Amino acid sequence: MTDAFPATFFYADLHAKSGTVPFHQHDGCEILLVLRGKCRVESPLGTLKGNAGDLLVIPPGIRHNQLSEPGERNFFCVFRAETALFRQEWRKIHLDAPGFARRTLLELQTMNLRNERSGADALLCSLLQRISARDAESPEFPPALRSALEYFQRHYTENISVEDAAKHAGICPSFLRRLFQRHCGESPRRHLLNLRLERARVLLCNPGLSIEEIAEQCGFENSSYFIRFYRKCTGSTPGHARISATSAGVTTGL
Repeated sequence: MTDAFPATFFYADLHAKSGTVPFHQHDGCEILLVLRGKCRVESPLGTLKGNAGDLLVIPPGIRHNQLSEPGERNFFCVFRAETALFRQEWRKIHLDAPGFARRTLLELQTMNLRNERSGADALLCSLLQRISARDAESPEFPPALRSALEYFQRHYTENISVEDAAKHAGICPSFLRRLFQRHCGESPRRHLLNLRLERARVLLCNPGLSIEEIAEQCGFENSSYFIRFYRKCTGSTPGHARISATSAGVTTGL
């Protein structure tokens, strides 16, 4: 990422073909804005179903496919961003007024086709800030679900369970699972693991931490489980991901 902006634009384009895009992955985070029709994205993290106005978020390095119904169209954009700017978790965000996102992605696509990179990072940052603000509002989330989400966000690096989050929210675990499936499209356990995975990807850029230390700091039961889960989600081991990050010159002192 540049010193000026907390996000780096990679590329953007319009997808207007029905059928299946085979499993693949990106070095950066991908956002997919459904313009019309329906599409579905599948990965080891679960399934995201998108209708017009939905924005799907696919975290970096996650193997996924895409199944589009006839007539479906979407804009997609791949980038790298700091987590403080944009939460790169597997999820769906519904945009009640997607016009700004559509116009911005069209402009980014045009810049990509013309190989005009100047100003792209600033434009991307503006878009991600707007999306993050909309995501933070989440008026459709019931108070109990919001309480559980906040609990996971504060304690995901600790040895916590779905039952702990449900107790904090004042509801039973089965009802919390129903709330997550209805509003987030994933289970609470999957949400917890996604938080840990995102943190692990950041820590892997720190050469001073061992795989065992990263597993512990991210709340995984042990390093063996962490390695299996990471490989299932990304198709590579944490060690290989670290080598790739080092080769690309991506390091952090976090």
